[in-house]
Amino acid sequence: MSTQTSLRVEGRTDTGIGILLSGGIAGLVAAAVMAPVWIYFRPFIVTNAAAALYNLQGSLMGWVVHLVHGTVFGVLFAFLVTKSPLGTKVGGVSRSVASGMAYSLVLWVVGAGIVLPLGLMISDVPAAPLVPNLHPSGLLAHLVYGALLGLLVPPLLSATGKMS
Repeated sequence: MSTQTSLRVEGRTDTGIGILLSGGIAGLVAAAVMAPVWIYFRPFIVTNAAAALYNLQGSLMGWVVHLVHGTVFGVLFAFLVTKSPLGTKVGGVSRSVASGMAYSLVLWVVGAGIVLPLGLMISDVPAAPLVPNLHPSGLLAHLVYGALLGLLVPPLLSATGKMS
């Protein structure tokens, strides 16, 4: 009996609820675990910078924004691995985790490295980092996020009946 599973389900009609729930839960959990890693090295990012993107203030709002972003990007990951041509047969746990980490690498470069600092500059945040802002702690935090996405999405999809 094979232990590998495919994240891509061929020939199925899907309402998207399973993808939404699976990606959302995985993204929320992964973002919650990722944040302390980043906070340890650069507390400003989660507690203030994320909130400042939306002209909000305070560490609570920073947490809320960070968790919402993590949830949304988790849903996007679940969609990509189940519905898009990019999600071609990601089999087994190690490949799924590697796919999540590759995805998070893109999020680190584009989101944390370019969009975040540009957004902070546009919002006139005095301590806005320069573009690109590719700090190694951000890489570590995003890899933790991606690894957890890759680990959590397949069993959550399976639980919602979206995996074969």
